[in-house]
Amino acid sequence: MKQFTQLKKASELWDICGDFGEFDGDIRLNEATVSCMGDALYVCSEFKKDGDITSVTGKIKNISDKALTLTSVSYRFYFDGGEYDVYSQYNGWQNESMGEWQPLVTGVSVMGKSIRTAQSAVPFMCLWNRQSGRGTVFHMLPDSLWKMSAERLYKSGEVTYIEARTGVYEHNFSLLLYPGEEFEMPRIIYYTASNKTDMDCYKLHNFINSTYPRRKMPVIYNTWLCRFDKITYENVINQVPLAAQLGVEYFVIDAGWFGQGSEWTSSRGDWTENKTGTLCGRMKDIADEVRRYGMKFGFWIEMESADKSADIVKSHPEYFISGDVEFLDFSRDDVCEYMFETISGLIEKYGAEFIKFDFNADLYYDKKRSGFMKYFNGYTGLIKKLRASYPALYMENCSSGGARMELKNGLLFDSFWLSDNQSPFEGTRIFKDTILRIPPQWIECWAVIKGYKGYVYPGVEQEKIISVNDAAWDNAIEVKDSYLRGFLTGSPIGLSFDLTTISDTVFNSLKGFISDFKKDREFWLKANCRILTDTKDILVLQFSDECLCDLRILVFSGKVRQDAVTVFPIIGEDNYTVDNKEILCEDISQNGISVPIKGNYQCEFVNMKKRRK
Repeated sequence: MKQFTQLKKASELWDICGDFGEFDGDIRLNEATVSCMGDALYVCSEFKKDGDITSVTGKIKNISDKALTLTSVSYRFYFDGGEYDVYSQYNGWQNESMGEWQPLVTGVSVMGKSIRTAQSAVPFMCLWNRQSGRGTVFHMLPDSLWKMSAERLYKSGEVTYIEARTGVYEHNFSLLLYPGEEFEMPRIIYYTASNKTDMDCYKLHNFINSTYPRRKMPVIYNTWLCRFDKITYENVINQVPLAAQLGVEYFVIDAGWFGQGSEWTSSRGDWTENKTGTLCGRMKDIADEVRRYGMKFGFWIEMESADKSADIVKSHPEYFISGDVEFLDFSRDDVCEYMFETISGLIEKYGAEFIKFDFNADLYYDKKRSGFMKYFNGYTGLIKKLRASYPALYMENCSSGGARMELKNGLLFDSFWLSDNQSPFEGTRIFKDTILRIPPQWIECWAVIKGYKGYVYPGVEQEKIISVNDAAWDNAIEVKDSYLRGFLTGSPIGLSFDLTTISDTVFNSLKGFISDFKKDREFWLKANCRILTDTKDILVLQFSDECLCDLRILVFSGKVRQDAVTVFPIIGEDNYTVDNKEILCEDISQNGISVPIKGNYQCEFVNMKKRRK
C-alpha cells in the first residue's frame, strides 16, 4: 500500500467535495500528521501506529466567513494493480457476519444505509493480494451512514491501480458546516495480514484489549429466550435462586415488563411498568429478591423508538421522526435530556445495574441530510452521560442481534447480544466469523437449552440436552455437553432458559463450567483468538495471551470420519507443557499436536503453557 508520506496532494489522500468544489492543495507533513490549508477548509489527519495497528483520525474545519456544504468525505488508499480478492460480510437477523471472498475485477462496495450501522453490511473489509499472499484489513468506526469500497482503476496503457475508500455514504449527504465549525472524520483502523483464514484478527484483539480493556466479562441470566414476552412473576421468581446457585451475576428482565395489559408493544416509548399483565407490577419485588441472592438486577429497553399510540408520541410529537414506528430524534438536546431522565428514573426505581439496549427498527432517510451524523452525536452523548452518571452500570447492546455490532458501538457498550439464534452450532459459526472484526470479550454467547429424559438407545435410557436451533424454538437440536461448553468459552456467558427443567447432572456441569470460568476470568479478559483450522468438518480456535505463554485450544468437530486431528498452534520459541506434559518447541512446530476426536459434534480442549525456566 502506498504510504501517506509518499503523497503530495490533498486529493490523493482525501475525497472531500462540496459547494466549494473538490478540496485539493499541497500536503504538509509533520511526523505522523498530514494537513492541508485551502481557501475555505483546513483538513488535518493523524496516522498513529500502535504495534501492528494504524489508526487514522481527522477533522475538517470551515475557515471561511460563510457556511459551506459538504457532499463527500472519505479517505483514499492506493495499491499497485495486480490480482486481488476482497472479503466482506453480510449482517442480518439470524444471519450475522456471513462472510465471503470474491475476486476484484472492477469494484466491490459495501455500505451502511440504515440507522443501524451494521445492518446488511458491516464496516470491515480485507483486500488480499494473491501474488504476495498478503492482505490489508480495514475497519471503520462509523458515526454516520458509511461506505467502503475497493476499485480497479485505469492508470495508463494496460496498467491499472487499486483504490480503497472508506468514508461517509454520500447518498443524500449534504452537511452544512458553519464558519469556524469543525467536522470529525470517521476513524479508520488498518493493518496487514499474512493469514487468509482469519486475516490476523489477533492483532485487532491485542490492540483493542490493551487500548480499551473490558471492565468485566460477566455471567448473565436473561428471561427472553426462556419464555419470550410471556413472563409471569411466578416463573421469573422461580429462576432467581437457581440462577444464583449457578453463579449468575446479573439477572435481567427482557421485553414484556412494561405497557398496558397484554398489548405491551403498543406502549413502547412510555416505559411504565405493566400493572395488570405479565409481572403484575411486581418488578421491584423481583429486583429486591435478585439482590437478596447476591446478584445484580437489570432490564430491557428499546429507547430509540416508540409505538405511534404511545402517550409520549401524543404529548410530544415534536420529539419524533415518523417511519414504520416513531423514532426519537436524538439530534435534539431536549430529546436526549428526556430519555436520560427516563432511564435514570428506571435505574433509581429498580436499583438497576444492567440495561439491555435493543433497537428493532430501521430508518434510511435523514431529513437533515447529515447521514444521521447529528442523530449519532446525540445518541453517543446520551450513552456517555449515562456511563458518567452510573459508572457501575453494565450496558449491553442488542440492536436486533448484530445490527449495531461494530467497533464504534463496542467502545460505547460493554458487550453485544450476538444473535437471537443461539444454536450452539450456528452460534459457533457466528462467533468464529465475528471475531474477524470484534474481540471475543465483546461477544456474548448464550446457553438456551432444555432437558430431555427417557431417550432409549440402544436399550439404555439416556438423558439428552436439547438446544434451540433458531431464534424461536421452531427448530430444536441435541447438543453434547462438551460442544455447549466450547460454544460458551471465551465470551461473556449468558443463560436464557427455564432453569427448573434441567437435571442435576446438567445443572452441576454448567455450575462447574461457570466456576472454572470465573477462576480464569483474568485470562479471558485479555485473550486474543486465532482461527487455526476452518473446514466443513473441523474448527480449531486458539485463545492466548499476547506473549503466547498461555494457550487454550478448542477443537470443534462436525460430522467427522476421523478419530484425531493434528493441530499446529501458534507458539513462542520455548518449550511447552501440553495438558501438563512437556513437549519440545521443535516437536510442536514440526509435528503439531494430535488431538483425539471422540465423536461427532463434540469439542475437545487442549491447555498449553510455556515451560518455566
